[in-house]
Amino acid sequence: MKYNHSTYMLVVGCMIAYAAVGCGNPKPAPEVASSAHAAGYAVAYPAELKLIAERYSTESEEARNLSSAFSTYPNALADPDWTQVLAIYERADETGRGHAYAAAVDDSDRVRVFFEEEKEDINRRLTGTVKSAMEKSECTCEIEAYGKLSYALKDSVNRQLDKRVFASSEAHLLIERYAAPLGKKNTEVLEKQALEIAQTSHTVAIHLPTLWLEMDRRVSEERKVLRTLENAIEAEEAFVAHSETDKKAKKTAEERLTELKAARDAVKPATEAARELLKKQGDDIKALKDEYEAAFDALCGIVDEKISAAQ
Repeated sequence: MKYNHSTYMLVVGCMIAYAAVGCGNPKPAPEVASSAHAAGYAVAYPAELKLIAERYSTESEEARNLSSAFSTYPNALADPDWTQVLAIYERADETGRGHAYAAAVDDSDRVRVFFEEEKEDINRRLTGTVKSAMEKSECTCEIEAYGKLSYALKDSVNRQLDKRVFASSEAHLLIERYAAPLGKKNTEVLEKQALEIAQTSHTVAIHLPTLWLEMDRRVSEERKVLRTLENAIEAEEAFVAHSETDKKAKKTAEERLTELKAARDAVKPATEAARELLKKQGDDIKALKDEYEAAFDALCGIVDEKISAAQ
């Protein structure tokens, strides 16, 4: 059997993986193929890549701002038991880097994005259902009064999502445990502070690296995406030009052509911007993590001093 370099490296990698699991069977890994060959994915590609880059920039800045405010946290508390406060801060930091919190945040983000993208159809169905029920019951209420239902639905969804995220936080369990001695005001302040610590810890340790890798993956698909779009444009143009294509189908194809060409023209600007961000921000992830850790250590140091002073 002949081995090329790639085959050799694969065999070595498998041997290492095999040894790492104690001579047992190697752990299966997911095999996710690129969707760059799919026209639907290619059409959405530039807008989604731009959104990922924007989220990366926004969340980097937000994480930096939250970290810089850590030193002010103790001043917002009114004579608490500082040992309890330190435990809450430490649990919040651990929570943000944990799998349970990451899964809860990921689930929450997916639901929020879905709800935001589909809200018009959801609200339309909700209003239609209410209107139909009113007509059947011969209710004389104005349908406009039920416009508040869409807001109430969104608010309820957001509140329940927040509860799920809170439930994954050990810090919030401690806050509930210490609620009586802490008092209402301190409890409310600590809930907000613990949420911000967990959020920042999660952002710098998990979410920003994930966004960076996703940007890098998508940028690597640029040529395949452009090829897919060019092929789709060529196919649509041929369909439009065909003598047997009826007017309705031709109109739909022309609309599709406009969408495909707009996506093709947007690919290069989107990948260039993302590529620049990857170059600029590659080292920034470590810097942000270092800033967070320094700010959190300083916060714990302040609380340690207060604990010592109270003894």
